[in-house]
Amino acid sequence: MRNEILLNAIGDISDELILSAENVGNIKKHKIIKYVASAACFLLLTTVVILNFPQKKAELPMLTVMDNDTADGFGYEALMAYRISDLTNANPWSEDAKLSTLPVYKNLYTYDVNGEVVGNADEYTERLLKSVSKKAKNMSGVKVGKSLGGMEIDIEFVPEVVLDGKYNFGFDASFEELTSVGSFFIDEYRRIIDMKKPTLNIYNGDYDIYGRQLYNMFLYDNSGSLTDRIINYHFNRVYFHPDDYGRLCRIRIEKTDLSHKVGDYPIISLEDAKELLFEGKYITTVPYRLTDNDKVAKSELVYRNGGTEKYYMPYYKFFIEVPNENLKNGLKDFGLYYVPAVESKYISNMPVWDGSFN
Repeated sequence: MRNEILLNAIGDISDELILSAENVGNIKKHKIIKYVASAACFLLLTTVVILNFPQKKAELPMLTVMDNDTADGFGYEALMAYRISDLTNANPWSEDAKLSTLPVYKNLYTYDVNGEVVGNADEYTERLLKSVSKKAKNMSGVKVGKSLGGMEIDIEFVPEVVLDGKYNFGFDASFEELTSVGSFFIDEYRRIIDMKKPTLNIYNGDYDIYGRQLYNMFLYDNSGSLTDRIINYHFNRVYFHPDDYGRLCRIRIEKTDLSHKVGDYPIISLEDAKELLFEGKYITTVPYRLTDNDKVAKSELVYRNGGTEKYYMPYYKFFIEVPNENLKNGLKDFGLYYVPAVESKYISNMPVWDGSFN
């Protein structure tokens, strides 16, 4: 009976062969069983090989970059400073970073030409609102709600929080003063911040027309892998906003919905990106076309995360000193130019500067 079960399990064994096997002697039975068992092992091995045969990887989808005509903001994107070292930030990326791929995400809630959100963000922001409200439930004198843009959560202080006199949180606060008050915020509002390794990003340091150096500040979670930290730096932030008198009036929680990951894309080197830059394959709002005589003053790897971006994808950001006859007293204008960091073969509309700007 056991022989019959084994033979039937293999299949394509005739009834005559089974009956014949039952009528022969023990030696012949053992030989037939041996041959059948070998055949079964061969079929099993073949099945395992087929099942474990390397599958062809799915092709990464083509990506669309935002063109110049849909750039965010007004005027053109540049920072005024006396020297490039005046401009600072805490971007976890550095030029010696060893990265071969970076994730790309689909923007589920793009803005149309009228500034209206195309996707339905209500469900996501409601979950975020509920989470932040739970963390702020023991805070007195606050109101929690969606931001005016509807994509972030604001904790409004009513009345505004008057800080200790040793802290300057005004618009003209220096780098050192923001470092001090930022450390105080991390200790005071750790539950709201909810980060493993909250890190201050004091950024810009550009000058206004009156010669005042101005900084901005937010917190991001600087924990995990380098990729994790880069993503947090661009998409998981906590801002502290002062009023006109340097009082804390608002904490804004920014957590971008990254639930639709398109894939991990190969990225090009910084040097390759510079070659594309001087070939004119860049995005900018600066009304100045680069020439071979221009020099890169500073480079960064960033994610463009504006509302009109179809995809959140990495770019190399280049600071280039551009002509500006209106500047005096040694101030320089550093225009910002962006080259996709994703390999060009995955870009459906590789940008070519056409002289347009906002």
